[in-house]
Order: sequence, then C-alpha cells, then structure tokens
Amino acid sequence: GKAPKYTIRFKNAWHADFSYDEYGRIIGFESAGSKMTLEYGTHGRLVRYGSLTLEWDSGDHLVSMKQGGPTFDREYLYHDDGRFMGATYGDGAGYRMLYFSGCPDGFVNAAFQPSIDNFLYYEGKDQL
Repeated sequence: GKAPKYTIRFKNAWHADFSYDEYGRIIGFESAGSKMTLEYGTHGRLVRYGSLTLEWDSGDHLVSMKQGGPTFDREYLYHDDGRFMGATYGDGAGYRMLYFSGCPDGFVNAAFQPSIDNFLYYEGKDQL
C-alpha cells in the first residue's frame, strides 16, 4: 500500500508534513517550503539526513557524519570496549574524552555521545 503521510499544525503559525515508509520510519518532511529527505541502510540505521551522510560500524556506533566540507565533517572515535573517545573534524580540530580509573564501567556522558540530536544542539554551534 501507499506509505502514510501526516501533517502537524500549531495554530496558524507553523505546520509540517511528514512521510513514512512501510516500517514507520520518517523518510521525508516539509515545512515552510523546505524539504528534507531521510534514508536508512540495510540494518535500519539512518544513513542520509538531507545532505548529511552518516556511517556506522558493526557495533552500531556512529563513526562519521559528512556533508562535504572540512569545517563540517566529523569522524568519531571509540575505544575497543565501545566507549566514545572523541571526534576529529575535517579541518583537523576535534576533542577527546578523558576517562579516569575510577569511572564506572559503561560510563558515558550522553551530552557528548554523537547523534543527530546532540550534534545539532552541541556541535552545530561548534562549541561544547
């Protein structure tokens, strides 16, 4: 069948139209004349968000986000145990996470874990 499409409206000030695939994942939205397309890979991971390309490793870690420019591109680093270790930007800058011997196993700071949401909030401002 045809994939569902929904519209969300906020009073008369804002609205967005969302399109979904047969798995219920958002594959596109349009708001204020802007359109965004999303694509998913074979394992259901988001691999394209508009002009942004995302790459994942076999451990389900986001390892890079690229948009074709050194000031935007990011590569993410992980320790062998899966802990997030930092990021390197396309222009050579970046940051590293420091873990001390007293850190509990599995400790991560969600604010620094790479994802679309915190990328737009933290790294999108180019400051942490």
